[in-house]
Amino acid sequence: MKISHYVSSAMVGILLLAVFSASAMPATQAAALSEGMVGISVYAEGDVLASAGAPYAFTADLPGLSVAAKKDYACSLLSQSPKDWAKMKPRQDFDARWTVLNTGKKTWMTSGTDYKYIRGANMHTKGSVFDMPKNVAADGKIALYVDMNAPKQKGTYVTYWGLANGSQHFCQFYLIVTVK
Repeated sequence: MKISHYVSSAMVGILLLAVFSASAMPATQAAALSEGMVGISVYAEGDVLASAGAPYAFTADLPGLSVAAKKDYACSLLSQSPKDWAKMKPRQDFDARWTVLNTGKKTWMTSGTDYKYIRGANMHTKGSVFDMPKNVAADGKIALYVDMNAPKQKGTYVTYWGLANGSQHFCQFYLIVTVK
């Protein structure tokens, strides 16, 4: 029935407005699945739902709304220093600092969670894998430091780092520097 299709679409909009505040509204994508049913995909900060770093996955199929549970391990980058595109002199010594928030359900343990170099420019000076300096409970945050040297040659460089439990990577962050 065409009326139920329009009512279903209106209900999806109302449900999304009720679930998310207007100021924090994520991007959405809707598609008609069948007569009277609409599927909704919700994206956080431009990331695809399949992204390993997205802490939540939302789906809505009328006539109901289902919300996936929070992941065991996930994070959100709160800040970094230096800021991306920082200008550096060749071989300049600096400390990279990322402050990350534990957006997962489980605590990051010093004995099982590492932050480590993943790929990109090799600017780190004192190792590529570090134990978590302290346990970080869900909704807790921590600052992670890595001693670095800017590359010798002029150019733009990106280094990728992340968090892992054993071989399971669950969070990634990066730093972009420009050597002048």
